[in-house]
Amino acid sequence: GHSTGKWDNGDGSSDKCQWRYADYDQDYRDLCHVVQFVKKKLRMKVACIIGHSQGSASVFRYASEHDGKDDNDSSKSETDSCSTNGISSNADRAKDNDAKTVYVNLAGRYSGLEEFKVEQTFSSSECAELEANGKFQIDVKGDRVLVITAADIENRAKQNIHDAVQRIQRGKILTIHGGEDASVPVENAYEFDQVLPSENHTLHIIPEANHNFNGLRHLDEICKAIVSFIRSTSGER
Repeated sequence: GHSTGKWDNGDGSSDKCQWRYADYDQDYRDLCHVVQFVKKKLRMKVACIIGHSQGSASVFRYASEHDGKDDNDSSKSETDSCSTNGISSNADRAKDNDAKTVYVNLAGRYSGLEEFKVEQTFSSSECAELEANGKFQIDVKGDRVLVITAADIENRAKQNIHDAVQRIQRGKILTIHGGEDASVPVENAYEFDQVLPSENHTLHIIPEANHNFNGLRHLDEICKAIVSFIRSTSGER
C-alpha cells in the first residue's frame, strides 16, 4: 500500500516554532530528517517528495544532491548528501543507479544568484525600517508578529535555485503552477520547464488557480496529476 505524510517548515504559525525568514538550510535539514525517519524508522520507501512555494527550494536541492542515486538504497549514507557544507560531485552522482524517488514542485520560484531584490518584495516602509534598524516586523495570521533581519535578507539573496536545477539530469519532476498566481507568477513554471531535461520534466498549469491553489478548489486536479505522474514514472497502471 501507499501512505502520505506532511510536515511544515518553520512558518511562525506555532509557538514552538523557531521561525526565520528564508532559512533554506534549515528547511533542507528538516526535509532530510523527514526522509530519514520514513526510511529508517518506518522502514518505508520514499516514492515522491512534494514541496510548495519556498518548500520547493528544498525539494530541488534534495533532487540535485540525489540525482542519479537510488534514494531508497539503505546501503548508502544519507548524512553525506544531506550536508549543507558542500555539493556532491557529478562524478559521484553518476556512479549510482537512476533515481527512484520523484519530485513535485508546487508553485515554486525560479531564481538565480543575486536575483532577489528586497525593494520588490517588501514595502517601502519596511525597507526604510530595515535600513534604519537592521530589521523590521511583519504581521501574520493569528495576531503574530515576526521579525526579519538584515542577515535574513542577505541569506535570501544568496539562494540560487538555478544552480540546483541545472544539476538535475536524471530526477523526474512534476511542476504544478497556478495561472493566476500573484505571489510567484506562472512564468516561473515555464523557466523550470526550459532548464530541466524535457524527458524528465512534466508541466501542469491550472489556469484559474492562485498561489495556494484557492484552498481546496483545485485539490482533485492536483491529486490526480500527482498520482498519474507517480504511476507513469514507476511503470504502474
